[in-house]
Amino acid sequence: MSVLAELQLTASADAWRAAGLLDESGVALFGSVAVRVRPPEPGRPSGLTGWTFATDEPGPHDIDGIHTSYLDLSTFGPQRSGLYGFDHVVVMTDSIDRTCSAIHGALGLPLKRIREAGSVRQGFHRAGDAIIEVVETAQHPEPHPFLWGLVFTVADLDEWCRRVGPDVVGAVRPAVQPGRRITSIHTHTG
Repeated sequence: MSVLAELQLTASADAWRAAGLLDESGVALFGSVAVRVRPPEPGRPSGLTGWTFATDEPGPHDIDGIHTSYLDLSTFGPQRSGLYGFDHVVVMTDSIDRTCSAIHGALGLPLKRIREAGSVRQGFHRAGDAIIEVVETAQHPEPHPFLWGLVFTVADLDEWCRRVGPDVVGAVRPAVQPGRRITSIHTHTG
């Protein structure tokens, strides 16, 4: 069994604090998934740079090119946030078959389904409370898969958007899932 425990993010901590997401230790907690924010460094990539799984059988330190760390599942006791939940992390790839096979092989997480959406294919794995969404697109800009983004949930989306303001988030719109709504944090906020 494997559970998504943490995502590593290189970004401005100030932007995450302004959105009310980051505690004083540099960790944002979404349900049982921690996002550890580290400051940008010259010459190093920004954005999501790696992930950590709590598992009973650690695998390779790279899953199809994505930096991967492991914790012992028997000692993993996630703290939970009452403010936010974790929905999914998005992995962009040029080959959904290869990346989903690598996730299954390294973590034992079976591919639950594939969704065809025009020129985009999406594969889904469940890792504890979190979903790993693997997206294959012809416009994939990198020669290897990378962690593209994360989706978290809030109890009251309208209230949260009012609190953080339009400089941080965009307009609320219908999500792909019926009855759900979504917004995006502006890229310029970091």
